[in-house]
Amino acid sequence: MNESKYEYSLIINDDGIRILILEPAKCRDDDLKGSLQEVSLAQQRDDLIDPYTALSYVWGDLTLCDNILIDNCELGITKNLSAALRDLRDTSRAHRVWADAICIDQKNDAEKSNQVALMGEIYSGATHTVIYLGPHNLYVDAIIEWVKQHVDSDNPQVISQNSLVLFKDESTGGDVSLIDMALDSLLVNPWFRRIWVLQELVLSKEPWVQCGRKRVRWINLCRLLFPQLKWHRESTRTYRETDLETMDNLRIRYQRVRSNYGSDLVPTQLEEEEDELSLQRILECRKGCQVSDPRDVVFAHMGIISDRQHVEKFTKIDYRKTVSEVFAAVGRYTWSLRSPNEIVPEITPSPLRAIIPSWAPDWGIQIDQDRLRGKPSFPHALAVIVGRAAKILQLSDILPTASSFETEFKDMFHYGTFYRSREGPSWGRIVRFLRSTNESATRNVADLDSWPREIYALVRERKQYTTVKPELISSLLAQYLCWSYSKPDSGIDPSHSRLALLSDGNVIIATPEVSVGNIVAHLRQQWPKFIVRPCEPQATADSNRLDLKDSIYGHGSLVSVCESELRTHLNENFFYLKNFAPKTTRDPIFSRYPHPYIGAWKEPFIDGWRGGLEEYKNEDGVLAPRKLSLPRLVLY
Repeated sequence: MNESKYEYSLIINDDGIRILILEPAKCRDDDLKGSLQEVSLAQQRDDLIDPYTALSYVWGDLTLCDNILIDNCELGITKNLSAALRDLRDTSRAHRVWADAICIDQKNDAEKSNQVALMGEIYSGATHTVIYLGPHNLYVDAIIEWVKQHVDSDNPQVISQNSLVLFKDESTGGDVSLIDMALDSLLVNPWFRRIWVLQELVLSKEPWVQCGRKRVRWINLCRLLFPQLKWHRESTRTYRETDLETMDNLRIRYQRVRSNYGSDLVPTQLEEEEDELSLQRILECRKGCQVSDPRDVVFAHMGIISDRQHVEKFTKIDYRKTVSEVFAAVGRYTWSLRSPNEIVPEITPSPLRAIIPSWAPDWGIQIDQDRLRGKPSFPHALAVIVGRAAKILQLSDILPTASSFETEFKDMFHYGTFYRSREGPSWGRIVRFLRSTNESATRNVADLDSWPREIYALVRERKQYTTVKPELISSLLAQYLCWSYSKPDSGIDPSHSRLALLSDGNVIIATPEVSVGNIVAHLRQQWPKFIVRPCEPQATADSNRLDLKDSIYGHGSLVSVCESELRTHLNENFFYLKNFAPKTTRDPIFSRYPHPYIGAWKEPFIDGWRGGLEEYKNEDGVLAPRKLSLPRLVLY
């Protein structure tokens, strides 16, 4: 084989792409050979003689373990691409194929950016798209054969939702159901979790699914499996759709919006369809997908999203940008559309956390740590308005598992008994139990026995709840912890978390990574509380975006979030606490803070963070009406 390496020539036309002319071979193991031809997408759309097939596959291991001869020069390719081309090529005719790893110079970032921007036209212009799932697989082959024999695109056999299709398993001699074969072999294929494949599928005129040498139309595969999958979800009470169903639903929505724009869809329906195709919604649907390059989380969907014009106000396809820059830009896009309680679930412990801003969503993207680039030279900042905030003063040890806690305090979980008897749970008993479960732990935390008295002192100091006594706080603390363990749907998981005492007398359940001195910032009522690690102001890439006038800022990085707190819980359950409320007060125990936009506190209470209303003078020196001045927090 020729030792010279293939060198790419530049693409001349703005809409030019390369097409691989894959030479035929009688034997699968014969060397891969072909040539690259530049074509214009505009010309290709009108070409009836020489159509091309777009290949959709999983890159997999990026090691170049095979070669293809392009014009008698070697070009290294991966194992998965080699298998796909060998199974795709014909035995007697040349096959015109578009495969990204060959048709795009992967070492040229400028070309890569331009070609990725054309990806929508590339897949929509292909006569067929072949979804390659890998080499021969016994179960997948059986499903494909069944589809070819029983499901025809013009006259499909109706598969009842309740009918169970069985196959003979040649390896065991027993029967195996179609749905088990699909769930165990077909739908777990890594292709369904690759980030690029959604756009490739949605834009394709006629997608085919291929395993080994066998292939079947996508639409026929869906006709067979959808009734079976629906039956399986209902019988097992697992209501999450498979990736196959989610992806096909998005494909149908895209086709409806594209073909019916201004036609039979009424404006409200069209708006709903378009919202489902926004970048934010698509990223939520594809949460946890796998990528080779994290930037493709955004770039891989630009060809199908309905709000591309809005997204491009924040970022465009450009592989010269760092991962941090791309995710910071898309993070701002997300914050411009969603409230924090919708954004928080998309901030996960993904490996990307090491190189992207703490406030930027990552959608649980899976990537090998070795593929991540280093941190940027300076961070990206986001300014958010804070309703109120408090420091973490003390932390408990790690709390025990739910099973051990519920076994020990089962008698405390029944609200009726608790309130009728007016005998609250024993905080002392809980403290003793927590100590016994953490005897081997390093005890560098506060003594929980003192928390009721310290909470009492904090709220008295603020003149907030003058009628509340330490004994009542002790009972309420115990009741809050019992409630947290007994309500798995409350949005918090006490197991392996910590109790945190705040400087405003509140108590929260926090994740293990928090530490004393962290700030719990409430953006608005009923939204998750941000736990922030304070830091010094930093020079950022976004300094020109931040207007520091007329506001006092805090600075920090996002550590985690808190879904619930002692006071919120008690307010929601105040009806049951009325027997404990002193007869002389009209306000609920631990009543809610006033809405931050009304303004209720004027004095600074955390190192330069303040809020409320204050007077100011206009340019003429005349005292003007009181002006809203809320604290703002800069996250890095």
